[in-house]
Parts: sequence; structure tokens; C-alpha cells
Amino acid sequence: MPPPEEDLAPTLVLSEDQLSRPNPLRRTSDDQSLIFAYDAFRDLQLAKDLSIELDYNVTKLLGRGSQGVVMGLERRSHRACVTHHALKIFDPSVYSAFEDYEVDIQRIAIQVGVLQRLSHPNLVSCNWMYENDGVGMMLMENIEGLSLDQVLDRKAHAALKDPLAPKQWEHFNRVIFNRHRSLQAGIALYILRKVLRGIDVLHQVGYIHCDIKPSNIMVDRFGTVKLIDFGRAIPAENPENILLGSYLYMAPEVHQRQRLTPQSDLYSAGIVALELLHGGHLIDTATSEEDILAFKLQLPEKIGSYLAPELRENTLLMEILRRLLAVNPQDRFASAGEADTGDSGVRLIHRQLLVASLDTDYGREMESYLGLRLQHRTA
Repeated sequence: MPPPEEDLAPTLVLSEDQLSRPNPLRRTSDDQSLIFAYDAFRDLQLAKDLSIELDYNVTKLLGRGSQGVVMGLERRSHRACVTHHALKIFDPSVYSAFEDYEVDIQRIAIQVGVLQRLSHPNLVSCNWMYENDGVGMMLMENIEGLSLDQVLDRKAHAALKDPLAPKQWEHFNRVIFNRHRSLQAGIALYILRKVLRGIDVLHQVGYIHCDIKPSNIMVDRFGTVKLIDFGRAIPAENPENILLGSYLYMAPEVHQRQRLTPQSDLYSAGIVALELLHGGHLIDTATSEEDILAFKLQLPEKIGSYLAPELRENTLLMEILRRLLAVNPQDRFASAGEADTGDSGVRLIHRQLLVASLDTDYGREMESYLGLRLQHRTA
């Protein structure tokens, strides 16, 4: 009996010893299909090499950025198994020479090999790297959720008012958002802690993300916060003095073409945190790089002007934000782990909320809220 869906069957390379081994089921069973299946199982588990054909259907465009596009993929395989993935295709046109493109694709390929083994909840899973006609592609986890800039989209949030029951609408505007239309401090700091955890893991394996920003941070439908898009990540042991990242979120030293350090990621996380607490951008997105840098050099003394009065009165929160947003990298936290769980880290503010009975199950609340946002976005 031939195997089902033969066109998808693995291609095996077997040794002579494997081919000559008897099948013990031939002595104990009359079920020829079972005997055949065991033969195939034996061959698979003993094969020296295994090649499985991978066929995907493109379902939609998930996003477009400066490095290329991200496509949604669907794979239909045996037994009606349907899986969903994301594929980032790297655009060579942004490079001045194909040689530069190849060097970057090689860097990303090595990085994927490192990150694939991590499987950390706060980092998007990167599965493998592939090339087609010289074009680099990276297969990734497909996240069903919203990026932070989408979470902060006030129009999308307001669109929930009519379909929700009044009590449910009131609940989300008490637990997720505040009267200033920014995220509640507990939710914003929950997100910040998960971002810091993801950054810390990335730093521990020797990489600087270099592009921490709201569109590169997603919250999935279960409330799990994930860092995505490692296309600009560079080895921490060999940092560069080049412009990497997005103007609004890069650290001052990056604007000044100084060496990147892990603290450069912490600065970007600090900008994201302040935006979450403020409810939007701190400065016009069309502002020139020169003016953005001037703004950042003065920002540590003006943090309070972007916060609600009750947050300005929290000296611990103000100190954490000042350290994350310090102009000098040496004045920032020594690591993302210290910023999260250190003696003066963000966890202490969550402890304050717990003592004041203002704490909640942030992940569960985000799961409930995002589930409704996603439902009504696709309705």
C-alpha cells in the first residue's frame, strides 16, 4: 500500500544496515498497513538525512517596513493539518551594493540560528532562513495580536463602545485606560517589564536589538508581550558606530554615531514606556533628526510634563524613567534585568500597586481586551 499524500513524503538517505533490518511486526501482526507504517517509522528514526518538502500558500501582507515585507503564510500538510506562519522577505534595493546585502543576510542567518534555540515567550520565534534567487527570507512565528501602536489607537478603541455592554466598556476604561486616554500605569509597566525581560534574554545571548519601538512590540491574544523584528540586531561583542533604529526611539549616542551598547536598547524601552504612560508620541514624527536629538538631550528634566499628576508624584517611577532615559549610557541601568527586578527596578512599583490594592491580573485583562479588539477588527 503506498503512503498517503506521496508528494509530501520525506526523502530518506538510509544505510545498507538499515535497509537489511527485519521488521518484528511481520511475525506478530497480519495488518499489512501497520507493518508498512512501522517500516516507515524505523526508517525515519534511523535515517542519516531527512528532507521534507515545505509548501506554503501566501494568505496576506502582514506588514511593510524599511527592510522589506512580512507575508502571512498557510501550510496544509498531512491529515488536514493547517499551520500559520510569517515570512519576512528582505528587500535588496535598500542597499548600495549586492555585496552589502549578502553580508547583512549572512548576519541575520547566523542570528536566526542563535535565536531559534531560545523559544522565550517574550521573543518572537524565528524558525529558519532561506534564499531564493539571492533574496533572503526568514520564517517566523505568526502572532495573532496587536502591536503597541495599535493598542494605543484611540479610534480603534472608541469603536468598541457600541458593540460592548456598558459595564464592559466601563471596565476596560478603568483597568486598561485612564481618563487621560493613556494606559493605566499598571498595564504600561506590565508591558515594560515583559519588554525588559525580552531585551535581557536577547542581551544574554549576545545581541543588541537596535530597533525597540511600539511597532516592534506585540501583545498576542493571550496578553503575552513579544519583541519582534530582529533584522537590525547586531552582536554586542562587535558593536558598530552606524545609525541603526528609528529616530524617535534611538538613544542619543546612536544619533551621534557612537558605539551601540545594551544600554542603547534600554533607552528605547524608556521612550516606549513614557509613550504608553503619556498616551502617544512625545514629539511630532516629522521632526528632523537634529531636533529630535535636541529634544532627547533635555528630556530627563521634562519627563514629568508627559505624565498625569498622580504619576509625577511617584518618586520611584520618576527615578526609573530618568535612569532609562539618561543621556549618558553609563547613567542608565547596568542591564535590562536590573531595570526590571533590581533593587530600584520596575517590579517595586508593581509591589506598590499591590499594597494599594490597585494591582490586577494584567495579562488576563489584556487577553480579554485584545480578544474583543481582534474580534471587532475582523468582523
